[in-house]
Order: sequence, then C-alpha cells, then structure tokens
Amino acid sequence: MKRSLHGKKQQLIEGATLLLEQVLNKPRSTTYVVIDEINTDNWGVGGETVTALRLKAGSPSPQV
Repeated sequence: MKRSLHGKKQQLIEGATLLLEQVLNKPRSTTYVVIDEINTDNWGVGGETVTALRLKAGSPSPQV
C-alpha cells in the first residue's frame, strides 16, 4: 500500500508542476509542491471531525 500511495503522490507532484508550467509559464526549477496531510481527527466540518463523518457514512477507511 505504501508503494502505491508513494506513486500517487509522485503523480500528483508531477501533475501540479506540469499544470503550473503550462498555465502560468512557471519554471519547473522554481516550482515547489508540498503535500500536507492532515489527520482527519484534526479537521472538522459542521461541528464534527471528518473521522466521525466518514464513520457515519460507512467509509472503510475513516482516518488519513
């Protein structure tokens, strides 16, 4: 699973870099992409944590 997630993050970084390069003419060498993963217990919507909302919705993986 970790390897698959690593590959997806790499694709996200490459895609975001390409988008900024193509749309804004931003040089690749000065484009920084940061993936900041926030634990779902630390993120709230409508007064509830995202973890709780995902559990209510029956998500198989409520936490990130």
